[in-house]
Amino acid sequence: MLWTVINNLKYSLLPYCIMLTSRSPIKNCHKNDDGFTLIEQVAVTSVIGILAAIGTPSLLGIHYSNQLKNETNQLHLALLYAQEQAQRMSRPCSLEFQKGTGEIINKVTTPQPGCFPSAKEEFDEKLVLKSDLASVTFSFRGMPVEPGIIRLSSPKKVTTERCIQILGGLGMIQQGIYENDECQLLF
Repeated sequence: MLWTVINNLKYSLLPYCIMLTSRSPIKNCHKNDDGFTLIEQVAVTSVIGILAAIGTPSLLGIHYSNQLKNETNQLHLALLYAQEQAQRMSRPCSLEFQKGTGEIINKVTTPQPGCFPSAKEEFDEKLVLKSDLASVTFSFRGMPVEPGIIRLSSPKKVTTERCIQILGGLGMIQQGIYENDECQLLF
């Protein structure tokens, strides 16, 4: 019943629709729009391609920068843990950086048992280590034997370098961003 009412209403409005849309009775006001034209599809695809080409490098840069930050935090926590264990056990603790090819470090190890939660700490991503220190040793009081700066960067060409500064007098270990030949500390 409802269907017949709709059909009757449609056909009763058809002459008005023809009069309003065109002077020619051949054109119908009920156009058949089943999809998009090829030009519309090409235009949308082009816009999406341009946006992807612009956005992808910046998203990759953010991703690599976050990976470097996470790995720097991991190394910083390893140094703090070794310092704490040296104080707790009242004996020296040291961490050694094992390098792979070039300046890329693969893992941090310790020769003394108990200075590290596990026997070795492996990094998820490879880091480029730039430092004069081959290892970091803490005395039985938790003071670093040799102060220095450990610079870390990603082999993926992230623009900023991160750093960990080991201060000798107070035994502080801080991290920051390495710019203009100095470690600018993050508080």
